[in-house]
Amino acid sequence: MEKNYQILGLETTASLEEIEKKFNVLYKEYNPEKQEGDLKEFFKSEQDKVKEAYKEICLHLIREKEEKEKEEIKEKEKEEFDWEEAKDKVIKEKEDQEYRRTIHDNDDESDLKITNIGKEGLDKMVYWSKFLSVVGYIFLGLLSILALKLFGEWSDEPSTIKTRDMYSDRYGRPRYDYITNNKKEDLFWNLMSLVIFIVVWFFPVRYLNQFASKTRLSLTYNNNRDLGEGLENLGSFFKFYGVIFILSLSVGIIIFLAEIN
Repeated sequence: MEKNYQILGLETTASLEEIEKKFNVLYKEYNPEKQEGDLKEFFKSEQDKVKEAYKEICLHLIREKEEKEKEEIKEKEKEEFDWEEAKDKVIKEKEDQEYRRTIHDNDDESDLKITNIGKEGLDKMVYWSKFLSVVGYIFLGLLSILALKLFGEWSDEPSTIKTRDMYSDRYGRPRYDYITNNKKEDLFWNLMSLVIFIVVWFFPVRYLNQFASKTRLSLTYNNNRDLGEGLENLGSFFKFYGVIFILSLSVGIIIFLAEIN
């Protein structure tokens, strides 16, 4: 048992609250999805060790509590039966049941209450969300390349254009006038529009990718916390589209009213 406490980096006198807090920190720290290559397998192994140590410690605490209860029952059986004591015993049993339930509820992978049909639906959402987010990243990457190309053209384009005048000076040399280069100005506004588009649409693509990654991790390891984070990103994704829809609808209504008036 001391080995299990050592895995969590705790003393054997640690309280249940300290054990739970340390487990949650280590479980998140050894998340294999944040690693690549051989590190992923190593972190998965370390995460399994932490999880197994936590379970063994919880079971040990439960057994100790049950043994203590048995000793208390034996002592009470020796004493004269008392209705008040019987009542206290029932209350104590209920409290102990809540205690055991609390221990198991704090195990991140033991309380994911999703039906098989629900998991299949989430699995499909994860698949298509991952696919769409990857396509979105590729599309934004291509637009970024186009933005760099426009920036190069804008940098090379002169601010003014030299035009030959219809007359010469007194020495017979041609005179030139300079006019503003409208092409450079057009390139600038096209570049700004493209950059704004890339920045704005990066966020929904990222929300979609985070939803897919977190939910996949939740379905793989039966983890409530990752499922919550995944659904939170999905909510942000729909919130973004809701704002865009409202703005587009408002602009459409304004244009419609302006046309009919």
